[in-house]
Amino acid sequence: MGERRRKGRTRRGRPPASASAALTRAWAWELASVEYLGVSRAEIELRLRGQLDTLVGLLLADPFSPQPARQVGAYLVDLKATQSEALRRTLLLLTDRLLTDQLISAEAGRYRLSRLLIELAVGWVDASHRSILTAQEELRRAVDTARDLDRAPRTNPWFE
Repeated sequence: MGERRRKGRTRRGRPPASASAALTRAWAWELASVEYLGVSRAEIELRLRGQLDTLVGLLLADPFSPQPARQVGAYLVDLKATQSEALRRTLLLLTDRLLTDQLISAEAGRYRLSRLLIELAVGWVDASHRSILTAQEELRRAVDTARDLDRAPRTNPWFE
């Protein structure tokens, strides 16, 4: 059953989704379908909206500087989107849809988009690497603590 539209609203009374909101929703769906992120899809959308705004701002900025897109990649790791499939789906989705409805020439847009997504990927890889090293260090400390406890005398002052 199709939704009837009246005065720019859907049957349920909500305004039609903007291209940016639709892209954010698709991005959240892609990430949530890859792995459990620990928050609702609505929360993921909310968090990704700011990241998408950052990417669009960088894409249209004059002068163009793609390096801050690394922070978006690092943000994905902070969001716990750490599987390579999450990065793959992010890059594919943004490659296909980020230039839609942007006020930029196709040639300049493709150049800028490729640099932007490279920086996003670099930020994701760097943050993933730091996350792995941090987890390894925490594990090493836990093992050291367990060894120290195992070597400690097994006396209980309550029963002496």
